[in-house]
Amino acid sequence: MKTIIFAGVVALALTSMAQGTAPTAAPAAQPTTTAKAPAAKKAAKAKKATPAKTKAAVEAAAPAVAQTSATATEAVAVPAAGTSTAAPEVAAAPSKKWGAKLMIDAFTGKDGVQDISNATVSTINYLGASYKLDAGSVGLRQYFTYESTSGEDTSVQQDWTVLTFGTKFSGIMGSDEIAPLFWYYVPTTVALKKNFGEQIDGDDVEAFGVLRADANIAWTLSPKWSVGYYLNPRQTLIPTQDVIKGKTASTLEATTRLVHWLSATYTINDAVNTYAYAGFDNRMATERMTQVRDDQLVGIGMEFSMLGGKLLLNPEISSTTGMKAGGKTVEGTAASFLHPLNTTYELVTVVSF
Repeated sequence: MKTIIFAGVVALALTSMAQGTAPTAAPAAQPTTTAKAPAAKKAAKAKKATPAKTKAAVEAAAPAVAQTSATATEAVAVPAAGTSTAAPEVAAAPSKKWGAKLMIDAFTGKDGVQDISNATVSTINYLGASYKLDAGSVGLRQYFTYESTSGEDTSVQQDWTVLTFGTKFSGIMGSDEIAPLFWYYVPTTVALKKNFGEQIDGDDVEAFGVLRADANIAWTLSPKWSVGYYLNPRQTLIPTQDVIKGKTASTLEATTRLVHWLSATYTINDAVNTYAYAGFDNRMATERMTQVRDDQLVGIGMEFSMLGGKLLLNPEISSTTGMKAGGKTVEGTAASFLHPLNTTYELVTVVSF
């Protein structure tokens, strides 16, 4: 598993160096604990995002479409036919620098689909702004979550504040352009307590944030078909410490994580495409260099682009199968491939302004 993580991180580094530049449900980036490993959570949309499989979210947990710079097209003045008077120049359309997005990532499990009226629907959401630079774009996102059970909403809870930097460069090995997105999860007191709990003595968890990158390397095979390799490395910057979350005490430590998969996309028309993917979610304790958990990921989905790309709908069905946890093979329902209890039904909605 260490080899898989190392290879994924090296692949991302090589894509950046190829041009000599420093370049998708919660932005949840959970740490390692020595307590019994819980059932695998949905890789927020980290899994949710990027071209070939655009994945608007995943920003969530799961992943996010890299934001890239846009260049205005300049019109060239053309002399008027049969006269010595030149036609006036057409001014270049001003480039829009600022942008904003609202993402709502709602998901539920088997029971929620079978009994909608009593379903528990969880959401990972963000409101973000971005500013385009010559070299790419910078962004700020504020995540928040809430749940709805039997039609009764819980209070909205603030989650991670995330800074992003997106860039774009030529592909490698004949691939399309690559548009990586780099994230930094700001270690605010609210986010740390929500995701990691607090120290045994009641003090705030000591942490320096989370680093993450998303990149999709895609190859267009025909006007309709494309394939790709998506990789999403993450690193929590957390010193080892004893914590308590809820009523559960555990040891918190830095985690190195790699979410990655192969995907195939079929474009139906300019507004609709469908995709499928299969890959892994590998986690390792950074200091101890030992495996924490390995899961297998599969999913299918569709993307609908409307209102000129201002509205994106992305329904998806995914399944997470446990492989290993704490060095031991996962057994039981969690290890059953495509078991209904391991299936997540999801709808990502992204509105751009």
